[in-house]
Formats: sequence, structure tokens, C-alpha cells
Amino acid sequence: MEENKQKNLMSKAFFRHFIRITKKASVLSFVFFFAVSPVLAQEVPAVPVEEPTPIVEETVLPLDTPVVPPADTPIEPVIEPVVEAPLSYTLSYSAGVNGSLTGTALQVVESGADGTPVTAVADTGYVFSDWSDGLVTNPRTDLAVLVDMSVTANFIAVTPDPAEEVVSVEETENYAADFELYKKYILYQKYEKKDLYKKYLRYKELAAKYPWENKKAEKKALKKLKNDYKKYRKNPTRYARYSARASDYLNYGALKAEYFASKQYAGYSDNARYDKPEYDSYREYGTEEYKAGYDRYVAALAQGLVTESITEEVVSKLGPDIAVGLYTYIPRDLKDASFSIKANRPFKVKDRKNKVVGEIPADTKVRVKYLGGDDRNFRVYYSTTDVDIDIVSKEVRFVSDDQYENDIVFDISRPDTAFDRYRGSIRLRYYDSPVADGDRVWVINRLPLEHYVWGMGEITGTGPSQYNRVMTTIFRTYGYWKIQWSTKYADQGFKVDATSGSQIYRGYDWEVTHTDIREAALATEGKLILYQGEVALTPYSSWTDGKTRRFEDGHWGHACDKSSSSSPSKIYPWLNSVPDPRGKNETLNTCELAARGNHMVGLSANGAVRMAKYDNSTYDQILQHYYSSVAVARGY
Repeated sequence: MEENKQKNLMSKAFFRHFIRITKKASVLSFVFFFAVSPVLAQEVPAVPVEEPTPIVEETVLPLDTPVVPPADTPIEPVIEPVVEAPLSYTLSYSAGVNGSLTGTALQVVESGADGTPVTAVADTGYVFSDWSDGLVTNPRTDLAVLVDMSVTANFIAVTPDPAEEVVSVEETENYAADFELYKKYILYQKYEKKDLYKKYLRYKELAAKYPWENKKAEKKALKKLKNDYKKYRKNPTRYARYSARASDYLNYGALKAEYFASKQYAGYSDNARYDKPEYDSYREYGTEEYKAGYDRYVAALAQGLVTESITEEVVSKLGPDIAVGLYTYIPRDLKDASFSIKANRPFKVKDRKNKVVGEIPADTKVRVKYLGGDDRNFRVYYSTTDVDIDIVSKEVRFVSDDQYENDIVFDISRPDTAFDRYRGSIRLRYYDSPVADGDRVWVINRLPLEHYVWGMGEITGTGPSQYNRVMTTIFRTYGYWKIQWSTKYADQGFKVDATSGSQIYRGYDWEVTHTDIREAALATEGKLILYQGEVALTPYSSWTDGKTRRFEDGHWGHACDKSSSSSPSKIYPWLNSVPDPRGKNETLNTCELAARGNHMVGLSANGAVRMAKYDNSTYDQILQHYYSSVAVARGY
């Protein structure tokens, strides 16, 4: 008992001692905390940190050290990697003596992008000749650039030496020699145009085979090429059909580079008309000798020192003949009614083989009815007596006696029009249309080009005289171009129609009531608008929205696209966008103008009127404003 009591006393004493020690320790801890807390506050919180991943250093081989695969690794064929093109290229343009440049002469262009236009401007007395790389386009815009380039604009003198008051016999003979060189260099230009078409075809071939500009599609195509290549390499005999594709795979980089280089020829589809075998033989006319003679003769033409024809065809003072589709009959209507014709001079009736079937006195009316049948027969007879002249198949021709060829006027009276009289000759021609119920009998007027211009109904002739000369020169050039190139109405038997679809033509009745048109035509007789020695296509419209459009951007078919490009036309280099402040319609917007038939390509008629009236511009100055880099010269 006593022993237990003693143990309890000892326990209580130990407990009290423990409490005293604990209290002292707490005080010390509190003091220690505040003493060291500034230090602790600067340390990173105690967040577990992962051990860093050991860095394994790679062995870097020198660039020229070959990588050797293990001996048991199958060796795949080595495909040369496509070397990436530089990010940009430099285009440097400079002007030779006697000229200058407008535009940016030093350009840095991203790979595959287009440059900006640069124009060579000749000093007074000089004209632009060509660029040092052979191009004659001015202004020029380099497209899809893939190389650095440095070119110089060349200029030639066009002003004769003032000391020379007369042209010597030797000079006249030189002009004749230059004319021969001139004609042959024009033939060489046809070879060039065929060559451009061949490059266009290559561009189309590449564009059709490979989706270059669609990365996803290109990757897919390349994968297919690779698979075909593997098949061919594994068994060339079995997969011989893949030979070309295997080659394409191995040369894919080169083909891609060729494609982007050939994009500049994308606009030359219209050169298909030059794709003729005989043009290959004209390559030999591209030497410096022919080019120099061509340049000299162009300069002589510009000065009016020579008047030789630029055409290989010998034509009269009135120019070549043009065939104009006036109007049509539905064949059955010509069975019930009749076509009537008379002339102020004696004339002949001929069949389509040019055989004379009747000779008709002046002022004697003849009628024609359609009989039909497999031979498409026409009955030709005298109006007053109903006596037959002949039965003629498919085509009837009414032509003058030779002595009255240039002053005969035919009258084809129709009750619904005031324009009945026409110079030249008249034909009735049956047209077998491939379209159901499309057969027609065409009334066709064939006449000299100058007489055609005299009867042009596009203008009234009441404007300024220089404007009238502008328009008669355009009418003549447009008609001449159509004679040379147009095939639109070939099946029908003529080159242009008499409506705004070609040019509005109203014949002799318009000529005698609008005499100022004839006077302007006589003042510009035989003058044509030429681009690089060839007759140019010369579209025109009434108004613009302040600028014309290049040919590709025209509002053809009344499409309304307000955008336009400052780049030269790839199809017709003379049909570019130019400022037209005088021709801007102040009340109609772009779409409204397009809806009214203003394609805005080429000349703006109202702009030309105002330039002549308010700026005192001459007709050739006006033409050279609207049609780029052209010359106005006598063509016949």
C-alpha cells in the first residue's frame, strides 16, 4: 500500500516537471520561428520536383559524311530531293539611250509571284524597239517569276535628219529592200506565235496531269505516282504501261518547276489559229538582219515616208471585199412571199458556180421565190411579166457589169425598213442549219471595205472631225481583222452581220444622209491600226466607269465584275486597262453600264468625242491612248 502511494507521488512530480519543460520549449520555438521566418520566406515552397531527364547527346556527322545503313537493311532507290527554290527573286529593268522607264525599275518578287508593270518611254524622235531579252511587249509584266532577271529597253530613231530635205534614190531603194525584210519578219512573228501556242499546250498538259496548287491533292497524286513507280521497278515487263508515270515520279521536282515556269503562257490559247505547219519554216526570218529591216520600215511608215501595202494580197484603193449578212428569211416565208431587187445600173444574175443565167437592164425589178426540194431551188423571174429567168440551186448572185462595179447600187425594197440600198453585190444563200428548224435564207451584201465604212451606222458623223476619223479608222480595222480571222459566220457565207453583234451597217441610204462619215473615211482611206505589224482587233463601246478593261476582264455578255487588272492582256496585248476620265458616265454605275452593253474594252466612244472636242487630241493620239503600243499606218 505504502509502495503504491510512493509511486503515485513520483508520477505527479514527473508530470509537473514535464509541463515546465514543455512550456519552456514552446517559448523557445516561438522565438526561433520569428527569428528565422525572413529566411524561410525566401525559399521555394516545398513542392516535389521531378528529376530532370538526362540529356542524350546525338552524334552530329559532317555534312559530307555518308550515312551507311546496316548490312541487312534493304536499299530503296534513291530519289533526289526537290531543292526548294529561293524565297524571292530580283527583277531589274533599265532604259537604254534615248528613253526612260515608268514603273518600279528594281523589284523583289516572291518565288512564283508576278512582277508589276514597267513601261519603256521613248524620247522625242524615238520609238520603243524591244527589250534586251527579245520581248517586244510594252508595258511588260513578268509573270510567275522563278529566276533573277535584268533587262534593258531599246529605242530606235524615227525622226529623219533635218539636214536631209529630200529622199534620195538610194534611200527609196532601201525602203523597198526593207519592205521585203519587213514582210518576212512578220512571217517570223507568226512562227513566234505558234511557238507560244505550243508552250501553252505544254502548260495545259502539266496542269491537267498534276494538281500543283492544291497541296492535299498533290500529295495524293504523288503517292499514286510512287506506288506506280514501285510496281514498274519491281516488274518492268508486267507494268510496262507505268513507264511514263515512273519517269514522272523520278522527275517530279523538275516537272513542278516547269509548270510554274510555264504559267506565263496560260493566256495564249487564242494563238491556236497560228498552229499551222508552214509557220515552222518562218523561223529563219528571226535574225537581226530581218529585225533591223522591220524596225526601219516601221519607222518609215510612222513618218509617212512609205505607203506600200502591209498585206501580201494585192487589193484596190477601196480595199478587199467584205461579206455582210444583212438579214434572213425563214424558207417557208419565201415560198409565200418573194424577194425583190433592182439596180441603178445593168446587172447580171449568176448561180453559185458563177455562171451567168440572166442579164438585167437598169431599173428592172427581179423577184425570187424559194421552191425547196433536195436541191434547195430558187425561182428567179421578172416582176412585171412573171417570166422565169432561171431555176437556181442553193445560191443566187446579183452582180454588176464590170464597168459599173464601183457605182452600182442595188435596191432590195422592204416595207419595214428605211435602209434598202446597198453598193457592191447581193446574194441569196440557203443555209442548212444543224439545228432543227434553223434553216435560213440569208441576204448577203458583198462590197469593198471602204464602201462598207461609208455606210457604217454606228455614228451619225455630227461629232468633231477628229472623232469621225477615229471611228472610221476603227470600223475599217475591225472589218479587216474580221476578213483575215473571223470564222463565226463561215457556214452562212459571210464575215460580219449588219447588227451590233459585229458593227451596225446600214448601207447606201445611211451614206448619202450622213456625208461626214464618208468625208472622214476618205481622210483616213486605207489607214489601219497595227500592233507589231499585224492588223489589230479593235473593239469599242459607248461608255466606261472611268477606266477601260483589258480583254480578259471585259464585261462580255453583260457580266458585272467591277474588278480590273493593270497587267497587260495575254490574249491581245494592245487591249489593256487605261484611264478614261473623259468617257466616264456620271449617272450610271458599273453594273448598269454593263447591262446596257458597255463591255468597256478598247475605245470609249464618248471618251474619244470629248478628247477631240475639249483636249484637241488628233485621231491617232486618241487611238494610241486607248489601244496600247499600236501604230496607225496605211494598209492599202
